[in-house]
Amino acid sequence: MNLFKCEAIVLRMMELGEADRLVTLLTSRHGKIRVVAKGARKVMSRFSAATNTFVHSHFVLHKGRNLDTITQCDVVEPFRGIREDLHRFAFAGHIADLADSLTHDGEPAASLFALTLAALRAVEGDCDPEIVAAWFSLNALSAAGYRPVLDRCASCDAADIPPGEIRFDPAAGGVVCPRCGEGGKPVLAGTIEMMKFLQSADQARLRVIRPDRGMLREARVILGEYLGYHLGRVPRSTRVLERL
Repeated sequence: MNLFKCEAIVLRMMELGEADRLVTLLTSRHGKIRVVAKGARKVMSRFSAATNTFVHSHFVLHKGRNLDTITQCDVVEPFRGIREDLHRFAFAGHIADLADSLTHDGEPAASLFALTLAALRAVEGDCDPEIVAAWFSLNALSAAGYRPVLDRCASCDAADIPPGEIRFDPAAGGVVCPRCGEGGKPVLAGTIEMMKFLQSADQARLRVIRPDRGMLREARVILGEYLGYHLGRVPRSTRVLERL
């Protein structure tokens, strides 16, 4: 039989037929793959728990012509705490949405897999989910090759931009100075400093940062526009967060 094993995070799921699920998995070695979980919606299904959104599991898959099929599964981390808290669920959904948007089918995604798993653990733990989402967005963009320039002008490399004259231009690739910033949007210097911290911080440091909520919201808007420019669309979850 044409079987293979993988460790995966469930990014999304949808109903398929009367009892099955179509599941999008993020794996380290195989990147993003879509698989069928036959009978997963039945009450006593052995696949039900492992195919819930955000769940981290080990799978054995059967290679199909169009879609692979789950034959075995073993839950590693269910992340029930996320699904039991609407606020955390919304930000975890944003993380999964970005991971889905920034990953190509079948291409290795070791960095993004590790980053997504770390972000979900932080959201379920004692970290502020809004901070985790901003941290994930910045580092996921870097892993995907879209790292925004925050420490100098993205157009002319000027490193001494006056704090009151900083602008952010998605088309330029990040922060721009007054001379290069005709297409940019004014942004607080504190917001950029916070984003620079998050861009280089490891997961453990997310517990100690206490940024201003206004700066977090401004960063979310900036990153949403930046993602929209590079992806050609604004991720759906960004609009969900705007209503929180």
